[in-house]
Amino acid sequence: MGSSVLARRPNYHGSGSSSSEWVQRHELEQMRNERDQLQEELAKTNKVVEHQYQLIKQMMETMILPTHPTFYRPSQ
Repeated sequence: MGSSVLARRPNYHGSGSSSSEWVQRHELEQMRNERDQLQEELAKTNKVVEHQYQLIKQMMETMILPTHPTFYRPSQ
């Protein structure tokens, strides 16, 4: 029984349909697990970004920037 890879999916030549179905189910389960892990990582990243945004916002609100009065220059 030889094998080849088509579109990142192994294709087992000469295998029965039940083994091909098992391979497809196994790959689908792996893809779902990877998707779930990526969603968890994205949620964690979004949480960190939101926290950093809040810290920056708080810092900006508490900063006291010196105000410079506008000087009036009469035209000559």
